[in-house]
Amino acid sequence: MLELRQKTMANLQRSLYESKRRFDVGMITRADLAQVLAQVAQGQADITQAQSNLTVSEAQFYQVTGTTPDNLVPINQLPPIPANLDEILAQTKNHPALMRAKYEKQAAEKQYALTKRELWPTVMLTSRAGKQDE
Repeated sequence: MLELRQKTMANLQRSLYESKRRFDVGMITRADLAQVLAQVAQGQADITQAQSNLTVSEAQFYQVTGTTPDNLVPINQLPPIPANLDEILAQTKNHPALMRAKYEKQAAEKQYALTKRELWPTVMLTSRAGKQDE
């Protein structure tokens, strides 16, 4: 996407150069030139947005895989899908996202139990014993 935006920007720069030449010889108005300048500014904003999106995507890739996406190679063939449910469960047993969800569920259950306990009434019993000799 970034490359596409950069190619578009190169085309806009050429268009701006041509528009300035036309303006200098009186072929287009100042408003026409301003419109081309606005398109160039929008093109630059699009490049900045694409760079930002790329940075976010790289950070998410690192967060998921633990590696940077420097030398990625295309995958020609995806791994086969497991044939039955048991194979799927075996492969996903230690998947980080599922383990995280499991621990989050356990934490939520414990938090629920603590919160529920706070709603119970408080009961206090006091007793006293004594003996008098006469």
